Amino acid sequence: MPLPAFGWSFTKYGSSDLPAAAQVQEFADEASAAGALADGAGLDLQALVRDTVVAGKPGKVGHDRTCYLPYRLDRFDPAGEVLTIDTQRQSANACRQEEQEWFCADTVVVFPGAGGPLRSAVVSGGKKRRVLLAPDAPGRPARYSVLGDMRADTALMRVLTGYTEVALVKKAPGRCQLAVRDRTRLVSCSGPSTRVAGEMIRLVLAGKPITREEVDNLRLMLVADCAPGTKPSAAPDLVCSDVHMHTLYSDGEGTPVARVLQAGASFLDLVVMTDHNTLDGAKVAVAAARAAKYELPIVVGEEITRREVHLNGYPLRALVSPDMRIDSIALAVHAQGGVIQLNHPGYPDRVWAAPLLAKGIAGKPLDAWEHVPEQYEEWKAAGKLPTLTGSTDDHSGFWSDPERTIVFPAARPDGESLAAVVKAGRTVLCNASERSYLFGPDSLVNRVWSALAEGEGLRKLKAAAIRVMLANADIPGMVRASMPKRVVVK
Repeated sequence: MPLPAFGWSFTKYGSSDLPAAAQVQEFADEASAAGALADGAGLDLQALVRDTVVAGKPGKVGHDRTCYLPYRLDRFDPAGEVLTIDTQRQSANACRQEEQEWFCADTVVVFPGAGGPLRSAVVSGGKKRRVLLAPDAPGRPARYSVLGDMRADTALMRVLTGYTEVALVKKAPGRCQLAVRDRTRLVSCSGPSTRVAGEMIRLVLAGKPITREEVDNLRLMLVADCAPGTKPSAAPDLVCSDVHMHTLYSDGEGTPVARVLQAGASFLDLVVMTDHNTLDGAKVAVAAARAAKYELPIVVGEEITRREVHLNGYPLRALVSPDMRIDSIALAVHAQGGVIQLNHPGYPDRVWAAPLLAKGIAGKPLDAWEHVPEQYEEWKAAGKLPTLTGSTDDHSGFWSDPERTIVFPAARPDGESLAAVVKAGRTVLCNASERSYLFGPDSLVNRVWSALAEGEGLRKLKAAAIRVMLANADIPGMVRASMPKRVVVK
């Protein structure tokens, strides 16, 4: 069977502690792969700013990232901004004149009032040749940009009013993004260190299992580049967790048993199972692990899913209805001793979330913020940084998003100790593909860097956790008892 014109798979070597992760995209032929590299396939286009060579292979590298900032359509400036509309995603993103080369679509609808310099830049500037349409011309594609004052187009304005994803997009200094072509493949890696990204790609291109020595080299390279001068020190209480994942009990692909076995194989110390508006999958996982004596801490949680916002509550004993007001939802979670986090802020309704994206969750009945906020540096400098949690929101079992929550529980890791450290703000978000790798309070971030610099303590800690997890585990029995469909949980 011939290869499709485009397809990709996530390549992961070693454990979740690996300080880098690579993505491999396979194309039908070398010409397609070369064209994709030129277009920046799989990476932010604005990041690919110069050519490079890795292990004798052609590539592109850049250090910019896309920022999506809160925005109101009634503040659109027709003289200096372009609005790009995606009717399929129901999104509208504005950009300033200096950013138009990266964010403007190939088709532009020109309304009266378009700024002269901006119109000139869009029509003749940059690398793209754009198609211009009059406002009344038929045949607008699913994605197009708008120049000028569109307020007279009442039909368009009525449509835009219903969009939930509206943002100002811009370039900002950020992570290294590196993509390299090897014949019909593109291998890419993102992260805070150009050296680490390049070395990770070299290891993938070699086509061999990554050795312990090579992992140590990556780890020490990462510490040297991101936290120079760090003194090595073991961290005997460090726990690596994922606080957001799904099973077939909502919109995930795997059974609860499959997910917790995959979590153990991915070197996680604790998992929070959070299907949409149900606890059943998590309860099945806990019961199966207990019956098989599989000692991976599994926390029962719920992604409380509303039209405008998704919230994770954990640990939970009883289901929390999404039909209540948000403050009532928070009270119901807190009454069970749990914590509540704002999931993927800005999705599904960026317009609703705009005040939170601009100012954070201070004064709101929320305990934590999932993922790295766009204003991380600004909020941290102002002392307004919320408690951060890292998660994969994984649906397939591959844990392809290299993000985790690192905590330092005072007791054996479980739902109660996790909730306690989240409430106390004692978490570190770790993301191998982000711009700083570690995010959170400096005192805790420095502890993690010291543990990474020392290395051996983390290895011993993980080995001890694996021995406990598998000492008496009946994995074959656990698999045999797993039901490949939903069952009623009483």
